[in-house]
Amino acid sequence: MTTALVLWIVISALPGLWILYRISRTPRTQVLQAVFVVGYSASLAAGALLGERAAEERQSQLRAMVEGIAPTYPYELQHDGHAGIGETTAPDDPIYLDLIEKQRSWLAVNPGVADV
Repeated sequence: MTTALVLWIVISALPGLWILYRISRTPRTQVLQAVFVVGYSASLAAGALLGERAAEERQSQLRAMVEGIAPTYPYELQHDGHAGIGETTAPDDPIYLDLIEKQRSWLAVNPGVADV
């Protein structure tokens, strides 16, 4: 569970606990308490489950996006002669400079996958 979701559950439980305290001070308490506790607990559980499902869905969407974009960059580098660049390559080598420029362009267009 995410920290924000836990914080939401705790904060949303406080008004319910206060209402439960107020109800418990009246004569017809047992039935009202039971109804309130069951309903309130169910709504908290449903909110937690929905929040967790939304977070997992968003994470899945982001993963699919990165997995779709990420392979294109190494393929382009391979196609452009990346394997020929090594420690002995001169800093002014035209292939090396071309690869650096392509990397800058690719990262400008795809800032979300800069660590690939």
